[in-house]
Amino acid sequence: MKRLLLSTLAVLALTATTAAADGLAASGLADPVVTAPAASSDWTGAYVGLNYAVDVNELELNSEDVGAFAGYRYDLGTLVAGAEVGTSNDINTLEAQAGLDLGVVLPYAFVGVADFADQDGTTYGVGADAAIGKNLLLGVKYTRGEFDAVDVESTTLRVGIKF
Repeated sequence: MKRLLLSTLAVLALTATTAAADGLAASGLADPVVTAPAASSDWTGAYVGLNYAVDVNELELNSEDVGAFAGYRYDLGTLVAGAEVGTSNDINTLEAQAGLDLGVVLPYAFVGVADFADQDGTTYGVGADAAIGKNLLLGVKYTRGEFDAVDVESTTLRVGIKF
């Protein structure tokens, strides 16, 4: 009889402990930790914008200018490929870009052709754009242009809209 009573008490104690634990889980104390997903962005699409450029050439002539750019990018997952045209300080460019999709930040390298003061040349450099919200882009870009008579370096601050 004592064994039956002790066995019954043990079963009731285990059942009460399980029920109490369920009560804690229901009250939110045993909920798992939830983390926010990493920020992501889709870089596919057309974009246009304005830039503020500071140019330096071999003759140590510095100039500042406001220019414009337009392009299209295609997000392949980790890699983003695209093309861009731009104009600033009498330099017109056509560039091919390849970048690394880091979510809301896109670092990229580019190479292309350019025209400066009726001289054809090549252009190359690096940049980074950040997606602010769904459609706003903020960026910075370093460009080197090599032409027949002069080489030009440019650093630009960029603001654009993605469609």
